[in-house]
Amino acid sequence: MKTLKRNIPITLFGQTTLCDLLLGTYAEKPHRPAIVLMTARPEGFPETEAFFSEPFCKASTNAPEEFIQHLSPEHFPAKNWSENDGLWEQLLELSDDEELPLFHPTQHSITLGFVHAPIVVLGAFALDLYIDLCTERLEAFPHG
Repeated sequence: MKTLKRNIPITLFGQTTLCDLLLGTYAEKPHRPAIVLMTARPEGFPETEAFFSEPFCKASTNAPEEFIQHLSPEHFPAKNWSENDGLWEQLLELSDDEELPLFHPTQHSITLGFVHAPIVVLGAFALDLYIDLCTERLEAFPHG
């Protein structure tokens, strides 16, 4: 996994938590982006000491490829229901160091069971990290 952004305040159900936003890939081809938020290192916690953060939430979901096979691999379904209600409104406002969006909404969505998952696409910085992850995966596992 690679870090997209550190120490971002995320508010869900009236409670704010500082999180690190991470990018990984799902195991199944075409290895679409997996977006995870982990609790951030507390302010004042020494950088020299080990810190084991906890998962805060998964912001993406892995859908059957036949639902989104017409979209390029950097597109993914956003998990915006249940405990993630209101999450993507915050994530879509995030930008990289050059003030470019980390994510872009699309006009696409898919139905997964009883929920509708909007399709999101990676912004330029996130796309570069995603390409790095895919390249590393290819080098480590040449057949998959």
